[in-house]
Amino acid sequence: MPFTYYAPPTVEMIFPRYGSKDGATPVQVWGKNFKRFGGDMSRCGFGTRSVVADIKNDTYLECFSP
Repeated sequence: MPFTYYAPPTVEMIFPRYGSKDGATPVQVWGKNFKRFGGDMSRCGFGTRSVVADIKNDTYLECFSP
């Protein structure tokens, strides 16, 4: 079977470090090797919860805290 190797993503910086306890804080993430796989496979994790990430390019993504 054919397969494709993807380098693992790495996070270099997150802004802001803190947000409202009510959620919906826009979070910016810079790093390397972010990939769009379609659907809701790309996610940001916040403790035990996760949300879909909006990957802008291979070094930058955005998400909203739950």
